[in-house]
Amino acid sequence: MASRPTSSSAEAAGLEIVALADGQEEAAGAMLARAFAEDPIFVHVLPDAGARVLFLRRFLAALARRSRWLSVASVTAPQLVGAALWKGPDLRELSPEQLTATGLARIPDWLDSAALARFDRLFDAVEAALARDQPGPCWYLGVVGVAPEWRGHGLASRLVAPTLARADREGLPVTLETAQPKNLPLYRRWGFEVLAELGPETTGGPTVWTMRRPPGSGASSDAARRPA
Repeated sequence: MASRPTSSSAEAAGLEIVALADGQEEAAGAMLARAFAEDPIFVHVLPDAGARVLFLRRFLAALARRSRWLSVASVTAPQLVGAALWKGPDLRELSPEQLTATGLARIPDWLDSAALARFDRLFDAVEAALARDQPGPCWYLGVVGVAPEWRGHGLASRLVAPTLARADREGLPVTLETAQPKNLPLYRRWGFEVLAELGPETTGGPTVWTMRRPPGSGASSDAARRPA
């Protein structure tokens, strides 16, 4: 398969950050599936690359639907090559009706029993750690991803900056998790600090770091400027 052409800084600078529009969820899921195709969490859950990409397209489209309907979903435009999917402070847990409407209730249909057990163990551990270390209201950055050929031009930083600024205005912290150690310096530039390091004995798979950004850290404008 031919590789996609790499974008230029000028092309990336010409993109705007806008709200995900109705009907764009599947396109966002497809783009994010490429962005997360080699993420250690999903490689662990689904070692087979073909099965992994199919699941990621469905799962990430459902997350895009959740964030567009119930919180904040930011994407690049006019080309959809990056997205940030959020849960707000009033959306700690989805109701059964919300899970069904977004498609997230279908996760057990999309994974075999062994993959579902790996998925549940890892994300249950992450959710328990975040609830323990950040029990109060907060914003949660569930997903931020950029198509591989568009990386390195600051799009991830631009995607998260508006909601980081909103969290600062509201006086609320922001949380996230990552299994990519190479991402830790970037998230620290955005104002995040490591809360916990969850090893394989806890997750059943890769090491995962939970992180928290204190309110008013002053890093939201910096996030918009730095390349990522």
